[in-house]
Amino acid sequence: MSRHEKSSRHSVLAIVLAVFVVLTLPVAPAAQDAEVQQSINAIKEAAAKSKEALAEYRWQQQETITVKGKMKKQDLFQVETGPEGKLMRVAIAKDKDSSSSETQHGLKQHLAEKKARGMEQYALEIKDVAQSYVPLDPVRLQQSYQHGDVSRGAGNVPGEIRLVIHDYRKPGDSVTFSLNQGKELKSIDISSYLNDPKDAVKVNAQLDRLPDGTNYVSEMMVTGASKQLTVEIKNFDYQRM
Repeated sequence: MSRHEKSSRHSVLAIVLAVFVVLTLPVAPAAQDAEVQQSINAIKEAAAKSKEALAEYRWQQQETITVKGKMKKQDLFQVETGPEGKLMRVAIAKDKDSSSSETQHGLKQHLAEKKARGMEQYALEIKDVAQSYVPLDPVRLQQSYQHGDVSRGAGNVPGEIRLVIHDYRKPGDSVTFSLNQGKELKSIDISSYLNDPKDAVKVNAQLDRLPDGTNYVSEMMVTGASKQLTVEIKNFDYQRM
């Protein structure tokens, strides 16, 4: 083989190798669908406006705990935003654990109280998981987009858009945002867990609008799979302070 032929062959191989490398490189986050970025921007903007607007409101919140479909506890709170931006709850009406009985005495009463404490602790733990996702964090949303963790698809309703984010807060978790045709966020579905991925936590949050257009979570269902326990949170009766 002549020197010229060897040189040409090496050039062809170099070109083929370069094309292969380019084709196998991961797609840069900037190449994601522009509509995904628009949807992310709409969610971020709504979350920021909602947080600011809700600071001027006081509302009521009903929290119901059920185990295997049976109601165990139901409380009513007054809620408002505190000085540091955190929600503050004051009990308006607190129910006793419906599984307890005033006629129980001694060991039976002790066991019932211990069971109730365990139930309330577990309810608090799964609720903490839900509240680490909702309200939304605009910074984390943008980071997920930049990392290429956001995918877009059609919803169940014509015109509905679904954005799915994987590894949002924990490895293996997922957050699904459902937006209507006007890019208004209508619901959030979260698949997460406590310390162990086997201890699954499912969250469904439904969003609505106040008369002034403020977006808020009207209802949230948090379910802990291992104990078949659900915490249902309803927000209503919003009043300007």
